[in-house]
Amino acid sequence: MIITVSSETMGSNSYLIEKNKKVLIIDPNEPDKIKGLISECGWQPEKILLTHEHFDHIKGLEEIREYFQIPAAASEACSLGIQNVRSNLSSIYDMYVYYQTGQTAGKRHPDFVCRPADEIFQGEYSFLWEGCRITMKALPGHSKGSSVIWLDEAFLFTGDYLIQNQPVITRFTGGAPDRYEKEARKYFACLPSGLFIYPGHGQPYVYTREMGAYE
Repeated sequence: MIITVSSETMGSNSYLIEKNKKVLIIDPNEPDKIKGLISECGWQPEKILLTHEHFDHIKGLEEIREYFQIPAAASEACSLGIQNVRSNLSSIYDMYVYYQTGQTAGKRHPDFVCRPADEIFQGEYSFLWEGCRITMKALPGHSKGSSVIWLDEAFLFTGDYLIQNQPVITRFTGGAPDRYEKEARKYFACLPSGLFIYPGHGQPYVYTREMGAYE
C-alpha cells in the first residue's frame, strides 16, 4: 500500500510504503501528519529514503528520524546538500513556497540543515525489503543529489522529475541542465509504458513512453 502525505504549504508529496505493517518513508515533509498516521495505524517505520536535498522534501527529516530512531538513505550528493542552507534551498524557503503554490507561507521560516544520511550511496543502491526490491538511482540534473526510487519494477518515485505538465527545473543551486540532458532525460526516455509514477508534486499517474520523449 502506498499512502500520499501532501503539504498544503509547500505543495510537496511524501510517500509511505506499507507492507506487513512495516513502513518506508519517502521524502518526509510534514512530520506531525506522518507521525499521526503511523501511530494511528500501528505501523512500524524502518527507513527514510530521499529523492533529493531540497527543503520541501526534507522538512520533516530530522524530527521523523529522531522520533522513530530510523536511518535515512540518500545519494552522497544529497547527503551533502541537506547539510547546507543554499543547497537545500531553505535559505529561500518563503520565496520558493510562493513560486510553487502562488501563496505566501503565512509565517517566516528559518533556514535549517540536517545531519548527513545514515546510508549513503553513489550511482545506485538496492536492497530487499519485505519481499520487495527497492532501488535508488542517482540522476543529477534538477539538483546535484537527485535520485529516483524504484519499488520492484512497477512503481517509480521521481522527486521533482516527471511532474505532470511541468518542465524539469534546473536553475536552482546545484541544478545542471547539461547533466539532466545527458543522463536523466535519456534515462526517462527509456522507461516502459505502464509504470505507476509517484512525483514529488502533483498526483500519481500511469506513465507512457511519449511522456518521456517530451520530458
